[in-house]
Amino acid sequence: TGDWLVAAARPGHVFAVGDPKQSIYRFRRADVTVWEDLSDLVAKDGRADELTQNFRSVPGVVDWVAHVFGDMDGFTPQVAWRRPAALDPVVWIESDRDAQLDHALRHLRGLMDEGAQVFDRERGALRAMRWGDVMILVPRWTFAPAVASMLERMGVEAVVGGGRTFFEGDEVRLALSALRALDEPADTEATAHVLMGLFGLTLEDLARHTAAGGGLRYTTPEQPGGPARDALETLRDLRVSRVDSWVPPLDRLLAETRAAAVWALLADGHGRLANLDKLRAMIRELERETRSPSQVVAELVALAKKKDEDDLTRADPESDAVHVTTFFSAKGLEAPVVVVVDAERQLRESPTYVSRREGTIAVKVGAAFAPPSWDAIVERDKAEQQAERRRWMYVAATRARDQLVFVHHDEANLLELVARGVDRDAITRGAS
Repeated sequence: TGDWLVAAARPGHVFAVGDPKQSIYRFRRADVTVWEDLSDLVAKDGRADELTQNFRSVPGVVDWVAHVFGDMDGFTPQVAWRRPAALDPVVWIESDRDAQLDHALRHLRGLMDEGAQVFDRERGALRAMRWGDVMILVPRWTFAPAVASMLERMGVEAVVGGGRTFFEGDEVRLALSALRALDEPADTEATAHVLMGLFGLTLEDLARHTAAGGGLRYTTPEQPGGPARDALETLRDLRVSRVDSWVPPLDRLLAETRAAAVWALLADGHGRLANLDKLRAMIRELERETRSPSQVVAELVALAKKKDEDDLTRADPESDAVHVTTFFSAKGLEAPVVVVVDAERQLRESPTYVSRREGTIAVKVGAAFAPPSWDAIVERDKAEQQAERRRWMYVAATRARDQLVFVHHDEANLLELVARGVDRDAITRGAS
């Protein structure tokens, strides 16, 4: 009872496994101090064991990680259980910022063309490398679609895994807005999104429509003439035509606006159409499980807003597809070949800072009102962000089984991001 940080648990009643070097979720309030506090609690009347055997990576990757990250707090050297494989364990590719992805894919294509081999755990022997053996890590989700699109232009299937990537696609967002608008005429936010995204109207078109006395509720009678009225009448007719399912009116809307035809012409067109097929399947499944059309839309909206949603990928997980994900979603994952691209994220300033270690919160209001120690608080947070940056680089570097590939526009800058103080020549020796 009482404060769990003060009262030690009874012996045998607490068991915890964790790695503070992989604490990379400050933005979710999972501060590294949580694990440190728990470790201190267990240590009051318990035992701490360190896991030192690495069953994932080849010795070259294990040794390189120890060389680069060995000075991190709590770092424990590991011993590789595996023997060396056929691929070079660590590869650096220096590239212009705009060409990083191109150079990364050239490297991968070269491995495939050369008949590179990776270790197959099930067979216990080397086998020919497949595209499904590759995982590409990016620092933010906004970069993932570009990676997948370039792979698809190469004729390589790609899976954007983790995060809310399915509902963040333009085609799915617009389709969901269409369902919201058709379900509730008063949802003018969704209607405006549909008018602009599917019917091609501009803000100026909507402004002229409202200035002439029109509204964005398609049930409003006697709207002023123009393209906005024509689009609103289409929505009204579609709402009236819905009978047993949302799928037919949605398909009719996509056909009449020619949106699906336009998406099909894009580089990732088949992926967009596949997402629409997945959405149709979700609608039909929800329609079997729910009592009303409005509940179907509500369930879809809830899924789209769910922060910890399981990935709804567009590809079959058993297919031979490259896995594209972020450093943050890569925790717990692994692949024979891991490529780290564009390993940068800007340090962000916030109007609110929470110190869980000190139990305090600091808030800045506007440009004028802030605590006297605000500058020191901001600098301390930047230092914590830098420390976490290094931890997410550690996570990225420890996903590879056979080969770890770094691609960056400035190798010296990347080494600074990764090693923070380890000189370039030392890194080169470690990689070799």
